[in-house]
Amino acid sequence: MLHTIKVIKYNPKTKCSELWGDTWFQIKKKPLTLIEDYCSNYGLSVSGSQCAIRKHLNILHKVPILVHPLLQCYFLPTMAPQHSECIFLNAKRILSYQALKCDTLIVFDDQTTMVIPLGYRSIKKQIERARSMANHIQIQYQLDHLSLESSMNTGIMRILS
Repeated sequence: MLHTIKVIKYNPKTKCSELWGDTWFQIKKKPLTLIEDYCSNYGLSVSGSQCAIRKHLNILHKVPILVHPLLQCYFLPTMAPQHSECIFLNAKRILSYQALKCDTLIVFDDQTTMVIPLGYRSIKKQIERARSMANHIQIQYQLDHLSLESSMNTGIMRILS
């Protein structure tokens, strides 16, 4: 299950994606292909997810990728996702982060840590984007639920009258 993974990165020597959940393991696919395959399980695509997020958050670069809509699981690319050095971070698994000289220390929800070669402000912005989109989707779900409840109540009232 990709939503349990903390980090996905590509190893050009082995031509595998390295995934870090409870342990490190490898899959013979590029990270973006792996994420695309997982997205398709939920009727999503990487490009569709990013297009929707771009539209709602008005952003162009380092767009979070929604991979599991019910769990609100987003992977954050540290650079252009097509770049072989891009690291994908699972926003849900990030507990905290702190600035180092040029990098950022990520603390995950299981207290493991990883130093990411990306500035603190970039990581912070990525996490804020994922949270903002999660809030937007949560509000949309609530509005849809209220609308559905309202239409069901109207239907019941018609039957009873």
